[in-house]
Amino acid sequence: MGEASQNKSLRIAVLGSGFMGTALLKAWINAPESSNYTFAAHVRSSASLERLKQDVSNSGKVDLSFGDDKIVASVKGADIVVLGFLPTQLGSILQTPGLVSELSGKTVVSVLAGVSTQQLLDELKSASSGSDGEFKAACVIPTLGCGIGESVTLLATPSGSESQPHFQLVEEVFSHIGSVLRIPEAHMGSATAIGAAVHALAIVAMDTAVDASVAEGVPRSLAQDIVSSCLKSSGAMFAAKAFTPESMKAAMSTPGGITLNTFVHLDANTRPGIASAVRHAIGYTKGMND
Repeated sequence: MGEASQNKSLRIAVLGSGFMGTALLKAWINAPESSNYTFAAHVRSSASLERLKQDVSNSGKVDLSFGDDKIVASVKGADIVVLGFLPTQLGSILQTPGLVSELSGKTVVSVLAGVSTQQLLDELKSASSGSDGEFKAACVIPTLGCGIGESVTLLATPSGSESQPHFQLVEEVFSHIGSVLRIPEAHMGSATAIGAAVHALAIVAMDTAVDASVAEGVPRSLAQDIVSSCLKSSGAMFAAKAFTPESMKAAMSTPGGITLNTFVHLDANTRPGIASAVRHAIGYTKGMND
């Protein structure tokens, strides 16, 4: 049982409530499993604060603040602190007087792409006079599906971290807003790239299939329903391990059938592009970390 199950309440502070930070806040606020959570959200400008008020203030569960002089106060009393600002801001924000000492003993969760668990610990250590042992760090990459309870959260899993209470806490908290996949730290960059590429492919596939259907006379709303439902169904069967791509292809490929003819066309015209896109995404991610 994780720490979250043992506690009657939990407080989460989100620093840098941009698009993803705001999506996470809204998801946790609306998730039944998170009904005993309270939140703090900090942004750096009054404009961002006004936007955030429109998104989450009606819940009555979020304390909002803005400005560098309020950042330390925003994390006081928090069990988990989510870092949701730009990766390039990590070092400068941790230099805020008093912040790192306030983070000591709390679970610090990074949603910053390209930042490893060890890099986060190193940044925390360099901003303080303490040691790694004072900090409990985790790195995750959630998705916008969290807004409907369908996030695919990648959780970096350094060797030996699975049994650590703070790691189990992070896994449980993010499981309230979707699925959580444990990813070995060495593969986190590639896993992030794969997730990004597949989401991009799904968007392009959806957009293209709908437009092509409309061009052939199918009403747009009907085409959208068909395409999105088919994508969801196929993904669900793969996720349930009911089929492999090979076995599903065989099951759907009746001689002379529509699906088989479509496979042949896709193999000739689309497969190389998909492979190239995924490999490009992985290569691009590796370049970000060099």
